[in-house]
Amino acid sequence: RHTRYISVTRVQTCALPIFKAHHAERLDRLVEALVTPQKPTELFGLMFRREIGPDNMTMAMAETLSHLHLLEAGGRIARARGADGVWRFERRHRP
Repeated sequence: RHTRYISVTRVQTCALPIFKAHHAERLDRLVEALVTPQKPTELFGLMFRREIGPDNMTMAMAETLSHLHLLEAGGRIARARGADGVWRFERRHRP
């Protein structure tokens, strides 16, 4: 048996438009969902097809927060700390 290696650079270059489109779609879906303030955990159903449990909670939280922080940095959403001390994210209302 021979192991066949592929070039990661070649795969990335070929797949880049697909990943960019997928990422843009995911970001747009998040913005649309943030009509009311929501905790990151409340967005897991939108972000992931599989159930999030103790084994993948850290990965899910990191992935969700990275998307939310990107949207916040771009001015598309805002975050505020609730009376319970939990951060919630909401779509920015543009004039």
